[in-house]
Amino acid sequence: MRRFAEALSAADLYPWRVGSIGSLYLPRSYENPRLLYRHFDSPEISDLAYAYGELVSGLRRWISAHDALEGLVDVLEINEVGVDFVSRPYVIYHYALREYDEPDKSDLAGHVPEELGMMRDRVRRLEASLAEGEQEILWEVAAASLLGSSPSTMFDGQAFIVVSPVISLARLSRWAELRR
Repeated sequence: MRRFAEALSAADLYPWRVGSIGSLYLPRSYENPRLLYRHFDSPEISDLAYAYGELVSGLRRWISAHDALEGLVDVLEINEVGVDFVSRPYVIYHYALREYDEPDKSDLAGHVPEELGMMRDRVRRLEASLAEGEQEILWEVAAASLLGSSPSTMFDGQAFIVVSPVISLARLSRWAELRR
């Protein structure tokens, strides 16, 4: 597994934003596919990259295991999990869930996808069937990414794509503890 310093130099990355968990970096060149790197750059999170990758993969499996969400929701895969970073595709999109939740503040008035209400109802119904532990965390991340006004979940005309799940440090830490 590579360290972020290796990825930084190999992909010629520049700092883009500070995320809720780590700093986000983009390559200076437009390689194909273009990747976004999340560096777990502070002491309290430096050992959580692997858990983050596992949680995103777990969310993909959890969603695909529920027939009610099949074809309606997808989660982008992590490309690489390093010692202290992860990378995923960098996706440019115009509208995120937060714009659908506040159509009066955007140009989406009257253009909210019909599928939005159905998808959210189905996600809410899954809460009743939860066990504690990992399943609970996966539902919490799904709920934060799909029921809330997520800035990083989009609708591509067919399905809702979770580009970057809404994962809090508390949930990620709980996930890491359960997986040890």
